[in-house]
Amino acid sequence: MKMRRCQPGASIAPTLKVARQELSQAMSPFKLGKLDNAEGFAIACFVFTLMGVVEKLEDLSKEVEELGELAGFLQD
Repeated sequence: MKMRRCQPGASIAPTLKVARQELSQAMSPFKLGKLDNAEGFAIACFVFTLMGVVEKLEDLSKEVEELGELAGFLQD
């Protein structure tokens, strides 16, 4: 009965969008080109994995918002 939706400013979506953009910039060939092949490959794999995690978190955030609306949680 007392369930409430998060305040509009409390959304994590903008933070995730910025993180995705920063990770995309880190994957630029110019930045990775300065590293040797093994090191560049390891960093590229790590950043690619982080980008996947951020994408999944964005999807989860959207789903949670939709569930809150469907459940009829009150807006603070």
